[in-house]
Amino acid sequence: MKLNLWGAIGSFFWCCIIFAAIVTNPSAFISLSPNNWGDFLAGVFGPLALFWLVLGFLQQGKELQNSVDALNLQAKELAHSVEQQKELVRVTRETLEHEREVLNIRAITEKESLQPKLDIKFGAKSRNGLDNYRYFTKITNIGHTVANFSIEFILEGQNFLQVSNELLRFEDAAENQAVELCGPITEGLSAIVRFDDREGDQFLSKYDVVFIETESNWPRYTIKRISHEKVGPT
Repeated sequence: MKLNLWGAIGSFFWCCIIFAAIVTNPSAFISLSPNNWGDFLAGVFGPLALFWLVLGFLQQGKELQNSVDALNLQAKELAHSVEQQKELVRVTRETLEHEREVLNIRAITEKESLQPKLDIKFGAKSRNGLDNYRYFTKITNIGHTVANFSIEFILEGQNFLQVSNELLRFEDAAENQAVELCGPITEGLSAIVRFDDREGDQFLSKYDVVFIETESNWPRYTIKRISHEKVGPT
């Protein structure tokens, strides 16, 4: 806008100068031949045209600079938009991961609700003060009903005592107390539990059976689960 104003002012003063020159000596201009008038007009308007050409060049350069600034601003906005999109993708990914974790936890919780909760007792009684001990076990389910339940006690790699039930319901008990052995078992005893849950998945749990020394003739044991895993569908 300033260049246009300067162009108008310059053109006005130039025209005033030419008009003043004509008014000052009109006879010199009246006697000019057509060719001389052409040369006169070319000489008069040539500088004016050059002046406007320079102004146009400057205006074009200014508009080009404005276009460059606009493109730089668009590039910055685009870069900012890309950063926002990256942040949105990150937040979305974290949200999906959180939802996946929640679903996994829910699935694990639901699966655990289908498992039995076993109260396993294992012990021995001496027979009339002799060295023979009658070993017994009793398993009570205080969790979900399961099928094809079995527990196998293993002593030094050999099957020592086994109990199985086709269906072990809530608060059902399975027991066996028919194994006799000379002397108390102090080490090398473990147990394996197998069952099928309501969805038909097969599970296997391993236990350590740890001897506790007492002064009585009744050996005591604690049972600790060391692993629990799904081994396949039925």
